[in-house]
Amino acid sequence: MLLSSPVAVRHNPGMGKLERAVNIADLRRMGRARLPAVVFDYLDGAAGQEHTLRDNVRAFRRWGFRPQHGVEIKNLDLSVTVMGQRLDWPALAAPIGYSALMHKDGERGTARAARKAGIGGILSTISGARLEDVAATSCGRVGIASSGPDPAAIFVHDLLAVFLGEGALLRRGKNIEHGL
Repeated sequence: MLLSSPVAVRHNPGMGKLERAVNIADLRRMGRARLPAVVFDYLDGAAGQEHTLRDNVRAFRRWGFRPQHGVEIKNLDLSVTVMGQRLDWPALAAPIGYSALMHKDGERGTARAARKAGIGGILSTISGARLEDVAATSCGRVGIASSGPDPAAIFVHDLLAVFLGEGALLRRGKNIEHGL
């Protein structure tokens, strides 16, 4: 995500523990310090010239979060049913190709986290893990998203997740800069 301008310092000893992160900018600084530039840029970047990414960031800056403390909410239930599968709350883990570049557990780790959170997930077609292996980890709450020539093509495993991928999968400016 492009949420703030890049930092000049590659490593800040005071930003070593994930628990110390207060906001997205802190997480980006940690990622930039820990990951090889090509991996960080893949995770932090977007398709093409990143116009849509910048538009989305601008749109979300218009929203604020105002927590209300001490407000009692009895029996709050955010669960939804999607294609016959109950999710604890209305969210899906998004498809991120090459997840194993960011963490050794890759898509399986994402599936475990989604399962623990009670949500489903979408597996990218450029995943480093097989659908069956991820589905076994996630209790079957996973769909595979196609980014190929037919973006409507999707293989479903218990939970349908529709993803309209970009036609030129690797036409990402930062990938080109790194020679990918």
